[in-house]
Amino acid sequence: TLNEEWNLSAANGEFSGISLNGAPITDKSINHLMYGAGIQFELNRDFALRAQYENFGTYDIYSDYGIPPVSEVTISLVTVGLVLNF
Repeated sequence: TLNEEWNLSAANGEFSGISLNGAPITDKSINHLMYGAGIQFELNRDFALRAQYENFGTYDIYSDYGIPPVSEVTISLVTVGLVLNF
């Protein structure tokens, strides 16, 4: 908490596997360290705005399909949202 209106957050953990709509993209067991950070601004006691960034790692998903690994894929997520406090 920076003050009554601004809050910072951080995240870390382990990310396991890659899927698309629940179907695995790769047969490999993939475990990577994930990390993220965010900031939240309290509009009033009921609502807040939140922005977050998360990085889930860099992967070579092409070699499972016989495609030469031209480049690796980095999976990141940026979100902005409205928070309802109740």
